[in-house]
Amino acid sequence: MDGILQSSLPWQLKVVFLLLPALMLSVALLSISKKRLANLGGERYRSPNWVTLLSIPIFLIGLVLFLPMSPFFGFQVNVLGNIMDVLDGKKSVAMDEFGIPRSKLDRWIGQWFDPLADKIRILPALALFAWLGLVNPWIAAIIIVTDAAGTIFREPFTTLLALRRYAPGMPFRARLEAEIDKGLERQAKAAQDAEKVKSQKGASSATAVGKVKALVQCFGLIACGLCWLQLVREPRLPDWLFAAAAVFGLLSVASRSVSHPKVLAFLAHAGKLFRHRDVF
Repeated sequence: MDGILQSSLPWQLKVVFLLLPALMLSVALLSISKKRLANLGGERYRSPNWVTLLSIPIFLIGLVLFLPMSPFFGFQVNVLGNIMDVLDGKKSVAMDEFGIPRSKLDRWIGQWFDPLADKIRILPALALFAWLGLVNPWIAAIIIVTDAAGTIFREPFTTLLALRRYAPGMPFRARLEAEIDKGLERQAKAAQDAEKVKSQKGASSATAVGKVKALVQCFGLIACGLCWLQLVREPRLPDWLFAAAAVFGLLSVASRSVSHPKVLAFLAHAGKLFRHRDVF
């Protein structure tokens, strides 16, 4: 397979040869029906958080395979890791639609673990490609610093810090569940508020734009791979994509405190693109 990428075939055919299996794999995984996706993993491993957790080593293994070993198979494994990041969200929605129960603790973990997994996968790869000269280091630094700063001031750190208010002798899990209950009460109160968007200060829109940012970053990594294999004639393509991702990242952080109606409406509409739809 890798011999074809190193052959004298036109670069256009090489790109198709590399991307077509990844596209077919993506379509196949995203075509899983909601019912099957909701029950995937049985009773023990049914939580979407297992899918999120598994996506991290799969992606990193693909990255290791891609550079020194097998670009073709490493690329396909990378795509699998990224698609699993989409599947965990779809699985969560499907479980809700089919009435499959999840504990409050499991839901809380999913709220912060999914965006954290995005960073664990993408940021090391971005740093590596910047070191290899495929991405402008200043753009990479902006993305890494923005994502790191945004992670520190959100879950799970905010909840864990709040646990200090409870009695020291109270069991950790009891304190954690009590704080999660308070968070759910705050969300329910905000949902009943006529000024919901303003009261949340763009939290839901920040989530939507964060997903868009992660998608653009994935395209940037694909562009880095194509440049590494010398299949793209425009070496600035990764910079353009990651520059756009940097803008989305800054907007995601800003939208948590800025609530301009038109901006929030646009971001909410963009977030709808990530909803699961059955293909077959």
